[in-house]
Amino acid sequence: MMGIFKGKSSAPNGSAEYWRSFIPEGVAFGRSEAALPKGGVGAKPLDNPAVGGFLAQMEDDGRLTDMAAGKVIPWSDVYDLLDGADRYACRDLLSLPHDAEHVPALLSIDSLRDRSFGIVVRAWRRPGSGGTSEAQTCGALIVDGDDIGILPRAKWELLDQVSRFQNRPDGEHDEGSHRRHWGRIRRTAVAAGAQLDEFLFNTVVLTPEKLHIGLRKDETGGPRSSKSNRRSTGRPMAGSPLSTTTAPSSDFTISRRLGASSKSRSRRTSKPSLKT
Repeated sequence: MMGIFKGKSSAPNGSAEYWRSFIPEGVAFGRSEAALPKGGVGAKPLDNPAVGGFLAQMEDDGRLTDMAAGKVIPWSDVYDLLDGADRYACRDLLSLPHDAEHVPALLSIDSLRDRSFGIVVRAWRRPGSGGTSEAQTCGALIVDGDDIGILPRAKWELLDQVSRFQNRPDGEHDEGSHRRHWGRIRRTAVAAGAQLDEFLFNTVVLTPEKLHIGLRKDETGGPRSSKSNRRSTGRPMAGSPLSTTTAPSSDFTISRRLGASSKSRSRRTSKPSLKT
């Protein structure tokens, strides 16, 4: 039926040969619940007899890796499987939860010039609920009360980037590094439909890969020269006045004049509004 399944489990009838749980790195597997890594979420026996063959195939394909936590399929590979032709069978085989609709709300701490500049997920929102949720995440898994779901890939990538930024090396706590990191995080946040606080919404950093630089010849009768036409692929909101400053390492910061500045900002004592 499915080429990715090599064989069947040898477990006795009525017993599960494999268990699975969710950890920050991915989906972990063990021969028993006790063999699963500590701190995992959603431990569950897998009764499908094709699980053994599936895991053997994943190991042959390099998707099932040995980590300190044991045998794990990393989240990036989980998403590849869920994007593939056998996604429905894979979801059923591994007993994966439904796709979650939660939307992350990002909050900034201090300004880009501060060594203490930070970005955190302040809350989660569920479309149509009108309020925030105190949901917790474990890798790509989100737990909201009794409800467990898997975040879309774009939202998981956003969480991964925010986590990497929070754990950045000490040498990357300067303004230029903050702008580069935020430029990439903001692009992922927009793709994920995340909500941004006022400062993050108003601060747009154009990273070098978002700029197109073309050359045109100047033939006005004198010696030939070339002039640079620099343009951005990003478009500001219609009707919003913009001020542009050049950031280190060829990054460009655009601050919408809506009460926030990327150069200076007082520390907030109240929660800012969130924008999408």
